[in-house]
Amino acid sequence: MSGDCERSVKADKKLSIASAHLDLVPAGTPATPQEHGFAECPCPKDCTIHSDCHPCVAYHGRNDKLPRCQR
Repeated sequence: MSGDCERSVKADKKLSIASAHLDLVPAGTPATPQEHGFAECPCPKDCTIHSDCHPCVAYHGRNDKLPRCQR
């Protein structure tokens, strides 16, 4: 499997997991890094949910962890 294809599969899986947990996102959670007060998303560039805050909060929240922008 090529690197791009493998990365796409991982991204799809992570987004699917995040989507299933969107109910964990508190009301009023900013949707973009700019709304959090960041010029750019503090997550690594290779993060598959980079700059998409609601899925990021949902993905990390399922394990009671904060996303990087809230640590």
